Amino acid sequence: MQLLLELLSWCPGAVGLLLRQKMYPRFLRQCGRNVLFGRFVKIQGANKISIGDGVVVNNYVLLDARNYPGPGVGITLEDNVFVGAGTEMLSLGEEILIKHDTNLGSECRILSDKKTVIEDNVLLAAYCRIGGTEHDRQKRKEGFKEEIYPLEDEMTKIGAGCWLGVRTSFRSGVEIGGGTIIGAHGNVEGSLPSEVVAVGNPAKILYSRT
Repeated sequence: MQLLLELLSWCPGAVGLLLRQKMYPRFLRQCGRNVLFGRFVKIQGANKISIGDGVVVNNYVLLDARNYPGPGVGITLEDNVFVGAGTEMLSLGEEILIKHDTNLGSECRILSDKKTVIEDNVLLAAYCRIGGTEHDRQKRKEGFKEEIYPLEDEMTKIGAGCWLGVRTSFRSGVEIGGGTIIGAHGNVEGSLPSEVVAVGNPAKILYSRT
């Protein structure tokens, strides 16, 4: 199966696009209508991946659900999600759920050592980093202490309608409320409320949007 997926990912032009549209759903846990897969898309653990209607998975995307335990769904892309070129989603044992009409820019990376939920109508600019033990380990090495930035929940969550600027990083186990904007190069080390603008490393509230 994996060999066939790799062969299909290589096929160029309209023929390749059509073949992937017809064949990839056969391997996935679930796949909706009008889903487009670009070239060199790499899918691991396909039987644990669910994709809704109207999803676009751009070139060089990695969807890896191999490490999700049990028979459930490790990665879910709901309707009308756009996944930019080179973006990677890796389940590190927990679920990744991307809700409808969310746009993930190019070269983003989402690691789920905790359940990771990105709500509807969220915009991630290019090179965003969400979750993962490697991220947390590096920040502790740089001097961020657990008592200052505690893991507030067993879930990583980005609320509906949030915007994350280019190269934003987002620590595992924290949440931001709906409608919040994080400025470019922001480093979210603690949970943030809804409808605020936050910038900096670590990200701090600049002002309220309400």
